[in-house]
Amino acid sequence: MAAFEKLGPHCKAALNDSVFPWSSIAVLRRFAQTKRDPSNADHDKDLADELRAIDKSRTEERKAS
Repeated sequence: MAAFEKLGPHCKAALNDSVFPWSSIAVLRRFAQTKRDPSNADHDKDLADELRAIDKSRTEERKAS
């Protein structure tokens, strides 16, 4: 839960809305790997958009199979 609290509002919403389970720790690692700051609103929105795109892609793949 502590990792989730470190995320910005866009990433929190993306995690809550996703079909596939995401680890908030993994999301924080992604921030670090890409040298982005979860408290920066632009970085938060960008990564949330990436998470949503991945989730959508995985959902479409699941429907296709």
